Amino acid sequence: MQPKPIFFDGIPVFTQPGHNSEVYLNLPLLSFGWPTIAVDTHIFRVSNRTNFAKGKDVGAVEEKLDKVVLREFKVDVHHWLILHGRYVCTARKPKCGSCLIEDLCEFKDKIEV
Repeated sequence: MQPKPIFFDGIPVFTQPGHNSEVYLNLPLLSFGWPTIAVDTHIFRVSNRTNFAKGKDVGAVEEKLDKVVLREFKVDVHHWLILHGRYVCTARKPKCGSCLIEDLCEFKDKIEV
């Protein structure tokens, strides 16, 4: 299986079989502060529930976030979405009643706290 290239600012970063793009996009983000959004489970869930960047897979969400988030905010948005998904918009019991963006959210199965 050939490694799949991920392009970051036109520079190909090659992935290895068994690793997803999140691993390879987190390296430049966390090591050098490069503006990228590495989509993990939290970002994927929040993006789909809020309809901010809906997609059937991580790649689709990553592409949409890349288009809608300005470069200067990518590092911060990456962390905000992870933290929101980890502590507020959790997988099993989201805390919709205490969510600051509840009025913007399109998640149908909202849970009142």
